[in-house]
Amino acid sequence: MAERGPRVVRRARSLRDNNPMLVACLVASFTVTLLCLYVSAYAKVNNDRRELTSIRREMRELEVQQRLLSAEVARLKQPNTILQRASALKLVPAPPEAQHLLTTPATTGVSAAPRGE
Repeated sequence: MAERGPRVVRRARSLRDNNPMLVACLVASFTVTLLCLYVSAYAKVNNDRRELTSIRREMRELEVQQRLLSAEVARLKQPNTILQRASALKLVPAPPEAQHLLTTPATTGVSAAPRGE
């Protein structure tokens, strides 16, 4: 069973009084351990901050690229641009009788009964 109360305090005091160098080494090693933990945490935070800055910079660049691409798509979707491209490729529209509109059959909203019933 572990000792409790005044005996433990007396032993700790006698240890401190009899071995001051041991106590100093324990305090120093505890301090060094805390310092190492602090430096490690600081390095991790610093690394995360650099990574976050890099990600934000990349995000800004991608946003600019997305805006440029959206503008280009809007420009290319305009009918006059399509006509210019088609005429440059020497394409002509098909006659109306040759055009067929492909559609999917309209659904009625009524589900079919499952097979086997």
